[in-house]
Amino acid sequence: MMWLLQMEHTDVVEIKHPRKRREYRLPELPHVSVDGYCPESRRAYEFLFFFWHRHHCQPFGNVITTTGDTLAARYEQTVSRLEQVTRAAYQVNVQR
Repeated sequence: MMWLLQMEHTDVVEIKHPRKRREYRLPELPHVSVDGYCPESRRAYEFLFFFWHRHHCQPFGNVITTTGDTLAARYEQTVSRLEQVTRAAYQVNVQR
């Protein structure tokens, strides 16, 4: 959350984010949510916490999680989702 507040100050924009409501669903991709969104710049903001969005350098990618998937599968889903957002003509700002 602090990162989104900092980006709001740095980019001098208003970002829709969970502190103001919840994750934002993009109009062109209603099944996709992002952590923050600025309609003026069409910029999506994503904070990729390692537990939910495994980074490729993190070990134990094939360990099954409590939700039944693996960290490697979560990472691939995240990459796919961010590619969809980019193809829909949004800029994506990622914090890892």
